[in-house]
Amino acid sequence: QTPTSRAVVKTANSIFRVYVATDNGFPTEDEIAAHSRASFKRACKELKRTEILRRFEEDAAYAAIQAKIVAARPSQIRGELKSKVQSAVVGHYGLHGLSKSKLEARIAALLHEYAYVFRNPDKREGFFRHPIFTEIFGAQWLRKRGEAAGEYAAAFNPVPLPTLALVATAIECALRDYVKGFKEIRRGVNEFSGDSYRGSY
Repeated sequence: QTPTSRAVVKTANSIFRVYVATDNGFPTEDEIAAHSRASFKRACKELKRTEILRRFEEDAAYAAIQAKIVAARPSQIRGELKSKVQSAVVGHYGLHGLSKSKLEARIAALLHEYAYVFRNPDKREGFFRHPIFTEIFGAQWLRKRGEAAGEYAAAFNPVPLPTLALVATAIECALRDYVKGFKEIRRGVNEFSGDSYRGSY
């Protein structure tokens, strides 16, 4: 890739990340294909790279390669998000130091009717007001220079419902790592994927 092409791809990646964060956290393969192409075209227009846009529209092989690069975002974004949530749930929900039976009971209570989204999960007070949401939103989208919320702040103001839903689903996924009374992290077990969590989202 030329420096100009790399600049377009970088911008397209940011645009696509915003789409996943604010509109559809678990896009289907068809949606990924459509929005990766749309993101690349929008990036060309924002950067005024008409020659790259023309090639993208006329050269099918080139378009397929560029769209595939952009389309790698959803699983990467979800992986980043779950990693941040995994580090936060222990302190926020009081999981540290519990016995196996108490940890199982605590996780079951938090997952019951989405109690974990409340500021006070036990009393179910403060719907979607739990402080973990603010922490994770900031860590994922606000703290790094050039991240999505910085470049496309309007898309996050106010915070879209799909963004809250994506964070909430990541929290559910992280909590489910403990359903057996201990933290279970294995490939193929409780993966933060569309197959496992699109329904919850």
